[in-house]
Amino acid sequence: MIQPTQPVIPVVRATSVVAAPVRRSMAWRTFSPAAVLAVLLAIFLAVMGAVAVIRAGTEGPLDEPIVAVAGFDHTAILGFIEIGAGILLLAVGLSRDRGGLLFVSILVAVAALIAAIEPIEALAVERSFAVLIVIAAALIAALAALVPTMWRTTEHVEPI
Repeated sequence: MIQPTQPVIPVVRATSVVAAPVRRSMAWRTFSPAAVLAVLLAIFLAVMGAVAVIRAGTEGPLDEPIVAVAGFDHTAILGFIEIGAGILLLAVGLSRDRGGLLFVSILVAVAALIAAIEPIEALAVERSFAVLIVIAAALIAALAALVPTMWRTTEHVEPI
């Protein structure tokens, strides 16, 4: 004879688990090739501009004398413009903001392109120097527009 089976009811005992307090920290790191190039161009422009201002001096007219810096003619006015462009590029390069990098690099490229097409005597800018800046700024703009910013996230958990 077959006996009816009774359902098995599992017995569950409640246990208490006390979680140890922990400290969680997250770190985000970004890398942008456009930002790296922007900072390098910013340093180059700021140094060139500072050397031009120091060599040309500010006690007389700012468009005279014309001095040579790294083989390129400069005046104090051009030096101040380069310092300003360098500060802008440094600010957006360190912020790693793609929109800011794109805007400032296009601004610098257009200004250098205007100087290359129609050189201004007061600046004493050489076409080859202006074209060099156009190429560098256009490369930064292209990288900012096309290459994504790379993100890396790390999480660290440690007991307190």
